[in-house]
Amino acid sequence: MRITIILILLFLSLVPSQAQSDEATKKVLSNVLIEYIQPRYLDLHRHAQKLASETEHLCNKPSASNLGVVQASFLSFTHSWAKIEWFRIGPVISKNRIERILFYPDRKSTGLKQVQRALALQDQTVTSLKSITQKSVAVQGLGALEFVLFGTGSETLQTDESSFRCSFAKAITQNMVEITKTLSDTWISESIASNYWLNPSAENPLFRNDQEALNVLMGTMIHGLEAIRDVRIGAFLKEEAKFDRPKSALMWRSENTAAMITKGLEGLLELFNVSAIETLLPEENNSLGDSTRFEFHQAIRTLNSLQKPIAGILTSESDRKQMEYLKLSVGYAMSRLDNDMSQQLGLSAGFSFGDGD
Repeated sequence: MRITIILILLFLSLVPSQAQSDEATKKVLSNVLIEYIQPRYLDLHRHAQKLASETEHLCNKPSASNLGVVQASFLSFTHSWAKIEWFRIGPVISKNRIERILFYPDRKSTGLKQVQRALALQDQTVTSLKSITQKSVAVQGLGALEFVLFGTGSETLQTDESSFRCSFAKAITQNMVEITKTLSDTWISESIASNYWLNPSAENPLFRNDQEALNVLMGTMIHGLEAIRDVRIGAFLKEEAKFDRPKSALMWRSENTAAMITKGLEGLLELFNVSAIETLLPEENNSLGDSTRFEFHQAIRTLNSLQKPIAGILTSESDRKQMEYLKLSVGYAMSRLDNDMSQQLGLSAGFSFGDGD
């Protein structure tokens, strides 16, 4: 499932059903900008810079230890991305930036085939920043980089025989630096994007009034949870164990699947917490904030017991049951936001966030 500008357009079709205090709503939007959007994109850019620097060092001095440093830095960058990935508003949805960072799902293995072909043919157009940005999005980002660093033949990165493969990795990491710099810079204080975020108006392309702003914020969290449940977990966990598809899981080669899902949930919980959107609820419903957090924590707690390769999880009956419970827990968190909190805030008239209608 791709969450794009269509989501925002759907929100903009809503008729506001309940007036919110201008100041209270602006405080929520300000919280999100200052405590979530800006620091998360800055953190992502810093991780990209670190990954690019360490990759260049590996290319200059290939060794097992330097490869291990780059692989660890890759995981850190992916985790930073997972925490902001579902905030699909603003510049990240322009110029295919989401897909350029992470092309997934790749249902026909298009990206994998392109990466393998580039490696087999030693295609020089994937070895420089300028040329790789003209290539398919599938070879520009984290999916391609994971195969280069962890896939078949990655052990050559420890030796001098790896110059092409390492140049490919270096071009991808430089691309990540450029993209994340754009994202971070675009959301700085007093920027056009930040002003749009803080000031709903009839001329604002994001939202026309407070109610629409809250719809976008709530929809971001709900659809993020939906994507985690249906796309990330649903890619490998099927109704019957015999139909499970561990090699369809995101980042299975780097044994990063469960961690990426965990960080995605943590990022959405962080967005919920820093927004303080629960302060807009009627006083008698203040407990909805705590009950929503409880569902998030249940899901994260379940995942913390499953930080292992996805193939091992799916072949263990007890672990697989935990993964099935995880899907339910994510659904419960969605329900708290959609069926309970959204209704109390007057945000779901004529629109079901959870169904995507």
